[in-house]
Amino acid sequence: MKKLHLLGALASLALVSSVRAQSFNIDLGDSTLPPSPANAYAAAPPQAGFWNTYTPLLSDPLSLVDVAGQPSGVAIALTASNLASESAGDNLNVDGDDAALLEDHILCQSAVWDLTGLSDGGYTVYTYAWSPDTPGRQTQIEVAGSAEGPQIVGASDWSGMHELGVTYARHTVSVSGGSLTLSAVNVGVNVGTINGFQLIPDGAITDCNANGVPDDDDLAAGTSADANGNGVPDECDGPGTKHCVGAANSFDAAGASLFVEGSAIVALDDLRLHTYRVPNTVGMYFYGPTRVQHPFGDGLRCVGGQIQRVQPPLSASNNQQIRMLDLSAAPHSARITPGVTLSFQLWYRDAQAGASGFNFSDAAEVAFH
Repeated sequence: MKKLHLLGALASLALVSSVRAQSFNIDLGDSTLPPSPANAYAAAPPQAGFWNTYTPLLSDPLSLVDVAGQPSGVAIALTASNLASESAGDNLNVDGDDAALLEDHILCQSAVWDLTGLSDGGYTVYTYAWSPDTPGRQTQIEVAGSAEGPQIVGASDWSGMHELGVTYARHTVSVSGGSLTLSAVNVGVNVGTINGFQLIPDGAITDCNANGVPDDDDLAAGTSADANGNGVPDECDGPGTKHCVGAANSFDAAGASLFVEGSAIVALDDLRLHTYRVPNTVGMYFYGPTRVQHPFGDGLRCVGGQIQRVQPPLSASNNQQIRMLDLSAAPHSARITPGVTLSFQLWYRDAQAGASGFNFSDAAEVAFH
């Protein structure tokens, strides 16, 4: 069952106020059915906390409350739209707080939201744009000033979890002057869908391994180890010094991120290469003695000199590529010895992302002893 309300006249906002906090969760649409998510619900980033209920027909502009439940001096307003309406749909595959966020939404051919009163600085913006009653309906999301550019969301049905490009877009942006503009445009003949937003200031959540789970939660759940008890996941405590950058890929606009785990002590023979944010395709690690930065394929080759491939190629799983290195066996036993410094990188196929069909992670350098 669906209920529909046409939006009235759109208001613009000029608000100047002091700002106490800058992390926000916003549930968009008519939240009487279903209600807004519970405060414990983190959605994709993850960022639990208070969820603002934003119904433009009744409360536009809306003064936002931060994730701690405190007034913030920040406001959001729908400043432009074409054929916009509030709607709620029912998808039997979605329940609980996921349904509370996704099943009430805004339908539009186009819409623009302005946030004002923000503290200047870097933010990550999550925009949810998934249609509960018409899976596959797509919406183009853009955040003004973001290097990631427009992103299309809504490619498929609910899989049981939030997915980049399916339920949400993610943009990084630097706010200057306290304002931020978000826009949505329908793709194809269907109207677009917007479910909500999350704004996260830089440094608000520590996620050193970039797996979408805060480090504290990783350690508590046992998904990351902490052998030395310093409160940092072991994969981030490894011997590698990161360099170069991983270019955007079809899974994540932030690109693939490589971590070296284990020890740089050759005799311990416990080195593991672990790359996050990769498409579930075939990839192969390689290493060499020098740092370079050459455009190649859809990314950058960051390792030079005499290259050694880590055979055979492997397929990623759960958007991660993990490889143990046997330092006691050829060819690595001859290349990886005490006193040697090497950089590691992952090459992987990505036919969906760019014309070249392959890409690279960032790189990590290890000084062995």
